[in-house]
Amino acid sequence: MFIDLKNGSCINASEVLSAAFSKQSEAYVVNINFKPHNSLNKESIAIKFDEALKANAYIKKYFNIETYFD
Repeated sequence: MFIDLKNGSCINASEVLSAAFSKQSEAYVVNINFKPHNSLNKESIAIKFDEALKANAYIKKYFNIETYFD
């Protein structure tokens, strides 16, 4: 399965090391850490959403976690 990184690129789910979710000011943030030597040559990426509903939909679709943000 590929994960849409919301910046025009995707990464294979097998290249993801971990994901963390947080609320910063008025943004809902999904931080994705990648395994070393991944196809993007990046350590991590932060994806920001302006609504909890959108963040929850993304988290459910790609990480199979129900309703993280209230």
